[in-house]
Amino acid sequence: MKKNNIELNIRFFACLIFFTVIIVIPVNADFKTWTGSVSTNWETAGNWNPSGVPTSVSQVFISSNPSGGRFPTISSGNFTIIEITIQPGAILNQSNGTLTITNDIYISSGSPGGTYNQTGGLLQIADDWVNEGTFNSTGGTVEFTGPAYGEHYSTFASGTNQFYNIIVDSGFDPDFDLVEGSVIKIGGNFTNYNSSLDNSSNATFIFNGTGDQTIYSASSPVPTEYTFGNLVNEKTSGTITLLSDISVKSSFTPGTTQTYLNGHVLWVNDQIYDGPLPVELVFFNASVRNNSVILSWKTATEIQNYGFEIERSLDSKNWTKLGFINGHGNSNSPKEYSFEDNSYSKSGSYYYRLKQLDVNGGFSFSNTIPVVIGQVPNNFELYQNYPNPFNPTTIIKYTIVEESFVTVKVYNIVGSEIMTLVNEKLGAGSYGYSFNASSLSSGAYIYKIQAGNFSTAKKMILSK
Repeated sequence: MKKNNIELNIRFFACLIFFTVIIVIPVNADFKTWTGSVSTNWETAGNWNPSGVPTSVSQVFISSNPSGGRFPTISSGNFTIIEITIQPGAILNQSNGTLTITNDIYISSGSPGGTYNQTGGLLQIADDWVNEGTFNSTGGTVEFTGPAYGEHYSTFASGTNQFYNIIVDSGFDPDFDLVEGSVIKIGGNFTNYNSSLDNSSNATFIFNGTGDQTIYSASSPVPTEYTFGNLVNEKTSGTITLLSDISVKSSFTPGTTQTYLNGHVLWVNDQIYDGPLPVELVFFNASVRNNSVILSWKTATEIQNYGFEIERSLDSKNWTKLGFINGHGNSNSPKEYSFEDNSYSKSGSYYYRLKQLDVNGGFSFSNTIPVVIGQVPNNFELYQNYPNPFNPTTIIKYTIVEESFVTVKVYNIVGSEIMTLVNEKLGAGSYGYSFNASSLSSGAYIYKIQAGNFSTAKKMILSK
């Protein structure tokens, strides 16, 4: 009796499996291969083998060698297919219309690989996105209308994934981050209607459009849900505006254009982001002590500051790296740094500058400061600042004949003291000070030196 029951169970599960397979794979599925025999028009029956425009039961192949080199273009109409494979060297263009794929899209690798060019229209994908070639969208929308699952799953870590507008439908996860290192570039807007999307922790999203862009996400903020793994503003023009709260797991790179929070909260690494903190150099000073050049500088704020390379030159054109000082990463409080150089070979004029590097490899240079080593000046002197007018930094140079206690102060035009730049004992020599007036308003200012019994002042113009 037990044996008969086992046999019945086996037969039952076998029938169930067979029945399931019949449901998943349509019995009337057909295969369509693009030939381009007539034109580039997708909806021309004679361009397909066997003849006939692909339908909702078609698996489509775009071949790399169509007749006359005519690759397909979707410029109007609404088309639904099961699956599409764009073979190496093949191209599919979409300028308008709608292409709905109820299963997978495969863009093949190769030299060249397959290419999907989208300048307009709508591409809907309900299953896996597998691109090892090039998807290049300069207009139109890609909408993820179903979850990624199955044999391959989605992968965004290979090929070029340049989207324009992205829409993620409610409840569906495109698996952007299935492979660590996934990169998704977006030239338009990002709209996520999936309130539980938390699978983007490994993916880097780069917004690189030239116009204004928006970000909306229905997913909850940290600590449970992440909209992006890393978020990068790579725009050269236009703005990014948040239309909801956004959560970034690892890092946010603000870039050179504005990201407007628009009253919403941006979480980065489980912390509320308060706005960009640029590496703002308050001053950069050089002095000579005991035949060594002492460089000192101060930052007001820092963001992703890897550190400073110290460079020296004989002619202010050809530079040599002397050393490196680590930065403080991210900081919204003042930080002070110093470096001593006694590696010069002879007396004379030298130039110094700082090369500030961020964690992503970007860099910027400070003003150049001239220093005279081993030569005693003939006179106390305060030179005219350069450049003048300036915005917001300028160099103030002065010479000291003998060891003196030196102060250099800045006053407004009515004589009220604004700030002290130098306040220390200095040996005989020539000095330079890089003054940052970003905190001051446009207008005329007076800078004055007091060195022993020597005192003089000059006027400078800040023009913002």
